[in-house]
Amino acid sequence: MKTKKWLAIILALVSMMALTTYTGVTKSFFIDDEQSTDDALGIVNDWSIFAIDDGFENTNWDQYWNENGITDWSQITAPVYSGTYSSEHASGDTYLTSDDLDASGTTVITVSFWFYIKDLNKGPLNVQLYNGTVYNNWYDLTAYPGVIKNVWTQFSQNITDSQYFISNFRIRFDGSTQTTGSYIDEVSIGIADTIPAIPGGLAATPGDTEVTLDWTDNIEGDLDGYNIYRSTTSGFGYVKINVSPQTTSDYTDSALTNDIAYYYVITAIDLGSNESDYSMEVNATPTDMIPQVPANLAATPGDKQVTLNWDDNSEGDLDGYNIYRSTTSGSGYVKVNVSLQATSDYLDTGLTGGTTYYYVVTAVDLAAHESADSAEASATPTDTIPAIPGGLAATPGDTEVTLDWTDNIEGDLDGYNIYRSTT
Repeated sequence: MKTKKWLAIILALVSMMALTTYTGVTKSFFIDDEQSTDDALGIVNDWSIFAIDDGFENTNWDQYWNENGITDWSQITAPVYSGTYSSEHASGDTYLTSDDLDASGTTVITVSFWFYIKDLNKGPLNVQLYNGTVYNNWYDLTAYPGVIKNVWTQFSQNITDSQYFISNFRIRFDGSTQTTGSYIDEVSIGIADTIPAIPGGLAATPGDTEVTLDWTDNIEGDLDGYNIYRSTTSGFGYVKINVSPQTTSDYTDSALTNDIAYYYVITAIDLGSNESDYSMEVNATPTDMIPQVPANLAATPGDKQVTLNWDDNSEGDLDGYNIYRSTTSGSGYVKVNVSLQATSDYLDTGLTGGTTYYYVVTAVDLAAHESADSAEASATPTDTIPAIPGGLAATPGDTEVTLDWTDNIEGDLDGYNIYRSTT
């Protein structure tokens, strides 16, 4: 894909903000005050920039600093770097901790703020970073390059350590051992939203009027899904065929025309609507495939009959099955079904007890393509002696006797013989 024009535009706009120098495409800011409802650059909806840019001016000044414990720092009117208020650390105060920031999927976090320390010899004022488990010291502001007591100094640094690229990243100002007054103003934290990596491992498998695509999962934490592009010409003319981002790394493109080659590329897209370049191209030609060979044929003998059973085939255009029988293993098969068997079972009756019968089955699709023979299964039906009739009763009449008894249940029952005696 060609490079998005807005990449250059957003980099230029961000550099004009004079807070710090950002790398990559800026997805969002976390700044120390209330969220602006009207971004000054006018690009909130287009570029997913959310600015909170008053500088501790909100009445609820710690709105974005109290999720992880109410701070004992204060809002104060002097000194301030800009606006009316800054945040004050007084002797005995401990932490000013940000709410959770989603930094998953990024490659850089930019941090900028202004700070003012009355006395550089009254203990450290540490900037700490949370990795999901512990807070680690990052900078001691009393020793920051260029710092002068009672003078506002700008802090501007990037975080590139991947342990902090988590969904609940926090930054904390630790003044727990400092015994003097310190002030923070105009805090901003930028999360760089990088373009997703190009998806790899794309493979295309043809089917009957369909092509199945599969590829390797992307690992970006802010991945939203994938777009699938198709063309009937190699190298260009691609058209996106998915309506919404595909959330899994596989896709079946159906309702295609058999015997036409289709060419595919895919892209990865993140929650900031950044889209990767095209993957490598793959192609496949759907065709009316011969059905798969039926599997796991089993034969169960009965009284002059054999019951067959096998696994269902999964072809969408399956029409049914043919059953073939022989009295010789491996050859001489004769089809025994008159019409296609719709289910994956069959009862073969009228057989000779004591004779071994050998069977194979095939699958047939709507285009009359027939699979190869299944594996052979055999069974030897029995010819068991019928059970003795039960419940015989005799009712006398005028020059006659009426007999009645319970029906036998043998499937090959031919009838009954009646015997009489006067003894």
